[in-house]
Amino acid sequence: VPDLPVHPDPDPRNGGSMLILTGTVVDDGTGVAEDGVQVQLLPEGSGPLERGWQAASVAGDTWTINYRFGSGPADLSGTYDIRVRATDRSGNATPTDAAAGVVRLDNAAPDATLSPVDTVRESLTGTTTIGGSVTDAGGSGIDTVEMPSPPCRRWRPNTRRAGCRSGSPTPGPVWTAPTGP
Repeated sequence: VPDLPVHPDPDPRNGGSMLILTGTVVDDGTGVAEDGVQVQLLPEGSGPLERGWQAASVAGDTWTINYRFGSGPADLSGTYDIRVRATDRSGNATPTDAAAGVVRLDNAAPDATLSPVDTVRESLTGTTTIGGSVTDAGGSGIDTVEMPSPPCRRWRPNTRRAGCRSGSPTPGPVWTAPTGP
């Protein structure tokens, strides 16, 4: 499984998601048929199916596909088996899993919540520790957690009296906390 997940692109045709994939294909005999490369993505471990194959475009020895997952928003996060098969101009076909790989998709945002005591806190004074939880079920893990402060009319950073004052409206700062090692 690749270390870094891939985020699918939006599909402008139907509002769903698509994944752009490329590869190489070679046939020293009659050459690869114009529509002779097909690609299939299946959730890892689901086994081969005959449905879900999509045709890739072939130019020279390179194939490319905008693999479409269907319409509408959906959480596609998880690991997928990629299968590629090819047919030459004479009709000779590779096995279904002639080329195979794995890709990890992550298109769902993590969930973050404040602790119960912090959700009702009305103000922060002095040094205050706040807490909560953040999860990324099926995703790629948490990189950072950002917490915006309420909008201020004027922010006085890095002073003995940092905080909001009345004046012209400006957004409050965003505190970022890195996660991980």
